[in-house]
Amino acid sequence: MALSTPSPAHEATDIANNTTLSWADSVASDYYKVFFGTNSAEVTAKSVNVYRGNVTPKAYDPRLDLTYGAKYYWLITAVKAGSGDVDSDVWEFTIVEEAPALPDAKKYKKKICSAANNKFFYDNDDSPPKQVELSGLTLDTSKAITMFELDQKVYIANDDILKVVDFVNTKLTLNDEMTVPPRRGQAITQANSGATMIVDYVAKGALTVIYGRTTSGTFTTNEADTLSGDTMSPTTRWSAAVALPTTPHHYTWGVYADVTGEDEFGAIPPRATIGDRWRGRACLTGNSIDPHQWYLSRQMNPYDMMYGEDDEQAAVAGTDAKAGKVGDIVTASIPYSDDYKLYGSIGDLWVLRGDPAAGGNLDCLIEGIGIISQSAWCWDDAGNLYILDLKGMYKITRGLAAIEPMTSDKIPNFTKDLALNPETQRIVLSFDPAKQGIVISVTTIETGANVNYFYDLQSEGFSPETYPVQDAVICSHYYDADDPEQRRLLFGSYDGHMRILDPASKNDDTGSMASPATEVIDSYVLLGPVMIGGNHNWMGRMNSLTVVTAGGKAGGTIPDSDDIAYAVYVGDDAETVIEKADADTSIFGGVIPAPGRARRIRRKARGVFMAVRVGSVATYVVTGTLNPDATGNYLYAGTYNGKPYYRREDGAYFIWWCSSTSPDYWIISTAAGVIGGPIAYWYRESPEIGNYAAAGTATGTATVAAPTEGKTWGMERVLAEIEPAGRKK
Repeated sequence: MALSTPSPAHEATDIANNTTLSWADSVASDYYKVFFGTNSAEVTAKSVNVYRGNVTPKAYDPRLDLTYGAKYYWLITAVKAGSGDVDSDVWEFTIVEEAPALPDAKKYKKKICSAANNKFFYDNDDSPPKQVELSGLTLDTSKAITMFELDQKVYIANDDILKVVDFVNTKLTLNDEMTVPPRRGQAITQANSGATMIVDYVAKGALTVIYGRTTSGTFTTNEADTLSGDTMSPTTRWSAAVALPTTPHHYTWGVYADVTGEDEFGAIPPRATIGDRWRGRACLTGNSIDPHQWYLSRQMNPYDMMYGEDDEQAAVAGTDAKAGKVGDIVTASIPYSDDYKLYGSIGDLWVLRGDPAAGGNLDCLIEGIGIISQSAWCWDDAGNLYILDLKGMYKITRGLAAIEPMTSDKIPNFTKDLALNPETQRIVLSFDPAKQGIVISVTTIETGANVNYFYDLQSEGFSPETYPVQDAVICSHYYDADDPEQRRLLFGSYDGHMRILDPASKNDDTGSMASPATEVIDSYVLLGPVMIGGNHNWMGRMNSLTVVTAGGKAGGTIPDSDDIAYAVYVGDDAETVIEKADADTSIFGGVIPAPGRARRIRRKARGVFMAVRVGSVATYVVTGTLNPDATGNYLYAGTYNGKPYYRREDGAYFIWWCSSTSPDYWIISTAAGVIGGPIAYWYRESPEIGNYAAAGTATGTATVAAPTEGKTWGMERVLAEIEPAGRKK
């Protein structure tokens, strides 16, 4: 027996790291033992450390990627019954030094595109990318606007402004008009240079410009390099200018130029504010002239709006299809896989089942429940749809199986309290995969005043949130980046900037890259109201309160909570307690030192209902050249005269509300309730932040400012000792 012809060849180099070993055998051996590794001595000795098992075919797959630049040794032992074992020589080969460059199979880059302040922005090619303005494209962001991607282009529906931003095509500007353009999808070639492109768009009425995807060569601007191909005529035209898509092109969204001389492609709707893609079609609605109408382009051709053609890929609109128009003014358009497309109105929800060019039907899915505005909906990652109606938020389960109310039993006056008005507010629903919840954002367009809720899908609880005016949510988008670390929910903010939710940040970003600014986050939880009196006619009494903050014992591996502020509210009914909590008129409050179990608070509270508010400790900083020296950090200390008051860390000075003067003032003095006479104090009218004038024996202007960084707090439990306190008087 003789073993020969190793592959890879003996002493071969630059071998791929996923190679398979093979050899030749002059006889038919029963099987082969394989010894393989990077240690020559062990392979020569046929050590158990490099024994890879027995194989029957004359081949062995290492089943692992070998190390780049490493040398490998191998030996084969042929085994045949009745004959002695035969060893091959020790063969060797070397893996290529580094990974070969992969073919450029990915011909795209994900880019974030946005519109703000009447401008269009997109990611440039920097690392990391920056948002840059696309020069020359003017939008009207005071009007409703949507943008969607189709075939590596962005389509913009901005009422009477319908635009395309093209990231993929080369733009050829010809020396003169064509009499007949080439057809879309056909190739044209340039003489001499040999450059070719697949034509994508020639605008009707603009026969001097061709947009297409370059497939080979480089287009020139030489007069001798004429263009020809397909139906293009005459063939004497040449490209006077060539613009590559290194900077995106933009142009008015119109229909394709007629080739036959007849009207072949219809017309783009004159107005639209809602757009998306579905089944390969560009979809438009929100036409203020015809608000019940919807429009779908030809499949994979957003420049063909010739409705009613006799094929299943043709463009189609409500009036030209069996499906018909929507029975109410369209407020939202929602692609729902290839099977369904939903249209929302203020009072109803409609479903388009199947492609309307192939007999699809438009039916009313739900009567009496609709979608209040074009952004008042979102999907979760389980395929459930959430919508906001004038009556509350609803969940439509995957596959349109059922509809469930989300707010009616938890916050009965949810939409009433929000005072929803799509004419004056921007209303947005956003799903946050990281936090597994829905962000409900309502922003007043005129002022930026905002009310927001976070709905936790796991606990099914709602948390109210208010953002600084600069951060008020106008729109949102989940950026599904190639890099998982960059995938996140993006918010378009009132000041025109793009922001994210950062769970680690203690401050809200209220500035810009050029002028950074922050605002401290003030967060709290209201526990209650709960009935402590047994029924509505009996009062209860809280005798003590114990709060256990997060972190266990100070130090250790568990993050410690910062100190926690608390306040206690009581009343004869739950509504009164909530109003007192909103106004922060507690009967008492203070600061609980963290972490762990704090000393029991032995103060009493009497009422039918009670609530406890716990949250971050409000801190103020007093600065100035003051005599006496009242500068320093002031911590929340409870309430006084129905408003919060603050104590300097050493307890020597207080900031408090004085309601016995005319007008009422905020005061800085050595004790709450003490002013006048031969003492030093400072005063100002509301709010408490700002400059305080000196009075009494004080000198200098005191400035009260918010802190520069917020606090991180956590709580494990709150224990209250409750007992009956008699009938309500």
